[in-house]
Amino acid sequence: MSSSQENRILNQDEIESLFQKIQSNRLECDLLISLFNVSATSSRKYHVCEPFPGFLKNKSAKNFEQIDSFFNELPSLSQLDTIDITHMFTRNTNGRSFL
Repeated sequence: MSSSQENRILNQDEIESLFQKIQSNRLECDLLISLFNVSATSSRKYHVCEPFPGFLKNKSAKNFEQIDSFFNELPSLSQLDTIDITHMFTRNTNGRSFL
């Protein structure tokens, strides 16, 4: 995946498609998010957190502080029914979009 693809902002159709995938696969999403959180907070995180999301890297360094920020803002899967998730996927953090 090229750098421009890793840092682009999702359009409305892509956001809605992603939201539908999350809604139809909640248990799988919960498992994947939980596994990523465990690997990102592990004492061996620099070795076990692979593949590392390109949009969360500073140059070639893994930015675990950005992951902490991301998880602090990530709603629970049960909250997705009652919130507008559009802002989560379109705002920039340090010049980078979450997705």
